Amino acid sequence: MRIYHDSEYIEQPKIGDLKLKVNSMWDFKSRSVCFENIKKSFGGGNITIAYDLKECIDVKDGIIIGGTKKCKNTQWKKAEITNDIKEKLINDGYILSNEYRAEEIPLFKGTLE
Repeated sequence: MRIYHDSEYIEQPKIGDLKLKVNSMWDFKSRSVCFENIKKSFGGGNITIAYDLKECIDVKDGIIIGGTKKCKNTQWKKAEITNDIKEKLINDGYILSNEYRAEEIPLFKGTLE
């Protein structure tokens, strides 16, 4: 499984491909699946970028201009977040949102009566 970064160009998208989408800081309804800490180019410190995850659901041939295919029309929808996707995001260095982290099960410390 491959998850494309938001800035990465997908030359031949396929149904089922996944890509990260940067959330606008002003879109309060957006779903934040994971985060990435990036060093600021000016000044010190980091900036945190929030991402949603989209899944390709349809790819149609693009327009033809002068005999050359110019683009593909690709439709994306919010991806369902599976355990495999969570594991892949963590392995790729992203920080999962609290909503998608597995809950820790506290150890049973009492005694049975």
